[in-house]
Amino acid sequence: MRFVSRQKHIVYTVRRSDYKVDGGVKQIVHGLRAEFRNHQFDSEFEQQRMQWSDSDREAVEAYLMQHPRFGKQLWLDDVKGKKRAKAAAKADRTIEPDAPITRCIATVAVQGESQLCGQPVVGTTDLCADHQKVAAAVAAEE
Repeated sequence: MRFVSRQKHIVYTVRRSDYKVDGGVKQIVHGLRAEFRNHQFDSEFEQQRMQWSDSDREAVEAYLMQHPRFGKQLWLDDVKGKKRAKAAAKADRTIEPDAPITRCIATVAVQGESQLCGQPVVGTTDLCADHQKVAAAVAAEE
């Protein structure tokens, strides 16, 4: 399945990486992440690239389709990929009253994993106070 996001580059962590001990040997168990690039994520392509099983791919797809942003800032691609991605990029950034975003959508790196900030948003934006400052500084540089 191909998904499209309003954010150009965003990562959804479905399952975090972890370690397991097998026969006294510590092994890493790789997590599952949906990494959007240029507003797009193709689960079948990523399955081949990351050597996921069918159940891993299905878990990622189910996670994205059940995510609170699905249908608001995250969609299934129902049109030719680039056309839908361009529409998503230009989509209205205001928050619909029936679907308020209450947590910051900025991604942060935590122990090598990208995760959503999760701090309470300020005003009618989808960012917390700290990330609003960062966004303003970046905008001022442009």
